[in-house]
Amino acid sequence: MQNRSSALQTDRPRSHEEPYGTRDGIDPAHVPPGLTTAQARARLAEVGRNVLPQAAPRSVVAVFLRQFLSPLIYILLAAAAVSLALGDLKDALFIGAVLLINGVIGTAQEHTADKATVALRKMEQVRASVLEPYAGKSLHSNHGQRVIIGQRLMQTASDVFLGWIRGKNGRDFYIRQLRDMKLSAVIEDWDTGMLRQYGRMCAPALARAHARSGDAAMIAGYMGSGQTFDDAICEFATEYCSQNRNDYRAFLAAIRKGRIEARMEQE
Repeated sequence: MQNRSSALQTDRPRSHEEPYGTRDGIDPAHVPPGLTTAQARARLAEVGRNVLPQAAPRSVVAVFLRQFLSPLIYILLAAAAVSLALGDLKDALFIGAVLLINGVIGTAQEHTADKATVALRKMEQVRASVLEPYAGKSLHSNHGQRVIIGQRLMQTASDVFLGWIRGKNGRDFYIRQLRDMKLSAVIEDWDTGMLRQYGRMCAPALARAHARSGDAAMIAGYMGSGQTFDDAICEFATEYCSQNRNDYRAFLAAIRKGRIEARMEQE
């Protein structure tokens, strides 16, 4: 164990402690700066939020009444009125029942279509990857395709409705199914035992995703059969956790000193 530990201890700084771009040969002086707060506000005012416009949902009553806005329906209503005026109650009731059934069926169909429309609206715009200036341009002409191909590579059973499209304005989108059954683990109240069990469940899924998106044999050969890689991952994870805490403290301090403006998103 001592030999393995000493092999991990080097004079080189940890990867997350190195200056930006050092490991990849990137000159930090040529890295494009991010937007300032004023620029971000101007951009938001110019193009708006990255959301698709949504009309107000229609009520069931409005959808039902809409079924009677047809010349054929007007003719049937007139025929029912004439039958009723002539005392033919049987024909009037029969025509009324037909119109009622037609309205109910039409309402059910439009309600199903509205739900499908909401699902189709679950389209998310995608832009060029942030890694493109450093890793090269994507092999896919559509950035939505780039995202979907990546998801299909990593997921054993991906969404059957995954797809991509380019709008008339030239923006790329990807489409996925809107599912209300999606859940997420609430880990805030978990104890150490539950967190460990959750980690044991997530680790194989993550490892399989990496194996599917890369060369499984090459990855296995790189990791080997010893504990060196395991020890390195544990050490890195522990130090990265400490780095995250330090970064968050620095983030809060910058907010308190007014160097960064924090704003709550409105739902």
